[in-house]
Amino acid sequence: MKEENVKDFISLRLPCVGRVPSEFFLRIIAFGFKKILIIQCEEDYCRFKKGSQIGINRFLLLRAMIEELGYDPTVLSLKKNAIKAIYDTEKCVGCGKCVFICPYEAIEWNPIGTPEIQSEACMGCGACAMVCPHQAIELMGYEYESISKLIQLYGTKIHEAKSKGIAPAVLVFCCQWSEFSALDTSQTDLVRQNVTIVEVPCAKGLDPVHVLEGFYSGFDGVLAITCPKEECKLEEGKEIAERNVIALKKVLKQLNLEDKFETCTTSPKYPENFNSLLKSFVQRISSSRPRIQTTQ
Repeated sequence: MKEENVKDFISLRLPCVGRVPSEFFLRIIAFGFKKILIIQCEEDYCRFKKGSQIGINRFLLLRAMIEELGYDPTVLSLKKNAIKAIYDTEKCVGCGKCVFICPYEAIEWNPIGTPEIQSEACMGCGACAMVCPHQAIELMGYEYESISKLIQLYGTKIHEAKSKGIAPAVLVFCCQWSEFSALDTSQTDLVRQNVTIVEVPCAKGLDPVHVLEGFYSGFDGVLAITCPKEECKLEEGKEIAERNVIALKKVLKQLNLEDKFETCTTSPKYPENFNSLLKSFVQRISSSRPRIQTTQ
């Protein structure tokens, strides 16, 4: 919400904003909320049939209705797909791997400089960021350093909780499309339960280095929650994620941590599945700890 210059807000994640009834927004306005920002997918990127177009139609009708009722129509605003790939030109060496991996042809080759990202075509899948050998590409809101600092921050809080006898500590990387309710849960409440959730844009946006960092920060187990292959929003997303996990598990095996990492799939269709998977994973690792030296 930095771009909107809003500090105090309530975030509500939904499988599709195009399916939200108008009555829902009218009730929110009646409760006294000053601004409602709807963030929806690009039309060609929507998982649900014509979901984005339905959302736009409802938005226009709702704005007209709000004005008729005497409210300021600007209380309601619409924004499309905020996640975009961005370049750090100082790190880019012009290898062109990003151009060839992009499934949406959103990156154009530049023979004398940094390739150019076509913002309108970019779907924020993160494939380019995963193949960049110099970390010259990141996704807005999911920058490598920001996630790394987040893991370290929660690692410090986990150490404090474990010193009080609360264990085991679990770090969960959750695909933004696979689960919604858990991503809105207060991290303060989760830390009290020794569970920390970090959102990733897609399963293939999960950096293996962050998994290792989770273990070194003191977490006893790391769980990755992703979408089922047939429901992945991003072309080739699951295949790239699977290759990364295979390589990661080879490293974890050498560190005697392979049984402390697990990947599971779930969908918004099954709202209670996330809690069930998490509970099962916590139970499985509760009797042992990672055999690796952790850092404070």
